[in-house]
Amino acid sequence: MRYPARALGLVLFLASALPATLAAQSSADAFRWYFGGDAGALVFETPTQTSGGIPAFGGHILVMSRRVGLQLGYETGWGDNETTAYPDATVLGGARSVTFDRTNRIYGTMVAYPVRWNFEPYLGLGYGISWLSGLEVAGPFANLDDQQAAMDEAEDRGSQGFGHFMAGAQIRAGSFVLFGQWMVTTGESGALLTGATHSVMGGARVNLGSAREDYDIR
Repeated sequence: MRYPARALGLVLFLASALPATLAAQSSADAFRWYFGGDAGALVFETPTQTSGGIPAFGGHILVMSRRVGLQLGYETGWGDNETTAYPDATVLGGARSVTFDRTNRIYGTMVAYPVRWNFEPYLGLGYGISWLSGLEVAGPFANLDDQQAAMDEAEDRGSQGFGHFMAGAQIRAGSFVLFGQWMVTTGESGALLTGATHSVMGGARVNLGSAREDYDIR
């Protein structure tokens, strides 16, 4: 099979231009700060509830190098009288009932971008801390001290550290970066949230400028 000279010339041109284009794309957002906001759903399970989702919202700061970044974020899930429980031998049935309204977590993630282009997948690993708010502990209680002890126990079991894995993709749209991402966390035995939690979020990031100072040495 014979190829026209113009076609071969076009192929050679594209092959030579591609590395430069990728390098330009990679350097365009190298050493940059980004602020992002997102919304989606948080899926979790408790000892008294099967797996289900609630609306979730969050925000984060992303500091980019060339192919890696550090993402520091906060997410909150908004429920309404979500039920859970923890073991308590002083209660009939052996479990103390608890309700909560919101989940909260802060996290840090090291993110890698294996391909730098207009459409970019990314992967991340990190660690975070989660806690529940709007907690209410069901009685009966023998006295106020027992009630406070039960609340302290619920707050302790509602807070935990977690490791997490993140996977997502982003696409550039003018001065914004649109993204969607999924995060799965580890769980602790005996906590008010049991097993892994999952969040599926989508949102946008805006470039806040350079993350390093450039010095003019003369």
